[in-house]
Amino acid sequence: VFKHFGAQVVEALCGPIAPKNAAAILAKTYDSLIRELDALDNGVSVADNPRYRFCTHLGARVGRLNPGWQEKSSPAIENERFQEAMALAAKELTDVICGYSEGWLPARVIVEDTLAKRSEVHPSGEIMKLPSFCPWQEHLFDLESEDEKNRSTLVKYVLFQDSRAGWRIQAVPKARGSFENRL
Repeated sequence: VFKHFGAQVVEALCGPIAPKNAAAILAKTYDSLIRELDALDNGVSVADNPRYRFCTHLGARVGRLNPGWQEKSSPAIENERFQEAMALAAKELTDVICGYSEGWLPARVIVEDTLAKRSEVHPSGEIMKLPSFCPWQEHLFDLESEDEKNRSTLVKYVLFQDSRAGWRIQAVPKARGSFENRL
């Protein structure tokens, strides 16, 4: 369903949006929410031998809305619980999409613009200066993997202003989650 109607949902929640930005939000929503729901619904485990169970995910929360075996049940109660489940799922989807639209996407745009102009900061192209702080690591790695020109010269340092109007410089990790830098 998301594959066929996801773009309409994104547009309804975010308003008019550039096609490439809508596609980025769709992909991110699929990776962070829809894939998990599909896997759970189809009995696909997150790992071959999980070390513990996930019991608080959206599917579990929706499942807990079903009447318990000791509760009285009727079509009216089941319908009421179904409405609650739909509202819960709709809120989760709305929160995820709006979160990407209002927080993740603006940061991606800043990093994308800054990455394109990095040679203006230093001719080597190895230093990127953000106009304002934003979460940048995930976006930098994504943009490098999406476009060969962003990999021709890898960024080694990111310069940004902190919340107290001071400046910070951070070395770029070799890979996502790595403590080893590209130096």
